[in-house]
Amino acid sequence: MEVIHMISKIAAPIIIVSSLVLASCGGSGGSDSSADEGIIYTGLKSPATVGVGNAEALAIASTGGANQAIAADTANSANPISPRGSTANLNLVSIIAGQLELMAATESRTAQQPLPICDTGSADLDQNNDGTEGTILFTNCLVTGGNGASVSGTVTFTATISGATLTSLNMRFIKFGVTYQGETQIIDMTVSCDGSPLVCDLFSDFVGLDGRIYRVEITIVTNTAGASYDVDATVYDPAHGYFTVDASINFNNCPGGVPETGTLTITGDAATTASVVFNDCDSLTVTHMGVPTDYLWANIL
Repeated sequence: MEVIHMISKIAAPIIIVSSLVLASCGGSGGSDSSADEGIIYTGLKSPATVGVGNAEALAIASTGGANQAIAADTANSANPISPRGSTANLNLVSIIAGQLELMAATESRTAQQPLPICDTGSADLDQNNDGTEGTILFTNCLVTGGNGASVSGTVTFTATISGATLTSLNMRFIKFGVTYQGETQIIDMTVSCDGSPLVCDLFSDFVGLDGRIYRVEITIVTNTAGASYDVDATVYDPAHGYFTVDASINFNNCPGGVPETGTLTITGDAATTASVVFNDCDSLTVTHMGVPTDYLWANIL
């Protein structure tokens, strides 16, 4: 059994406390997405209360969140951006932050300079004079010390520097391509770091099964057998807010990326809950306050 913990803690200088790297998929996602800035979640960020009026919508959102977490892990089981076990200190987030911290400590920054983090390809830094904001352009960069993945795309950042110490860092990965063993993921991800050592939170925004834009964070994916997975996540719904998801589901080539079988529990504010049973590729049952309601995916998506 393969267990992937996408929540992890990393020793100094960079600590990643939560992460999820997802492929963005399908559709335009509505007005929340910008052609230049990638997929951006702009919905509610308050706790969701599960009720009769939104149980169906939260079931769709939670299914999409679980689907995206599993798809990301399946497509690329050794992503250099996602911290993973003993190689966590080699992830790209830590490498970038480490380079910026080094420049702050040694005062060796220039407005434009290559970063020595690629075995082949390049990572070109363009920043202001005091290093508090800038852009890094990656071009077919085979990450040094990584796992054979190559990355291309843009990372923008803002930073706070106190003396020679980097005290906060915010990075935005925009339409960032990660290629590993022939599989390419396009990532829209935000990293927010504070403290000394820096402690970083990561989250990813994605287009859900219904075409709306969601956010997922704090996720653990366990591949239990074949196409069966356990998933724990926090999902943000644009109209209802955030809630937790605990799923045990099986994907077996159902159209539209929906589970074939399995169960899922949604927990919202004030311990409000709903449960979902995936009956087959065509239907699901959502139960709230003891009342089950059957739905057809064909009428939802």
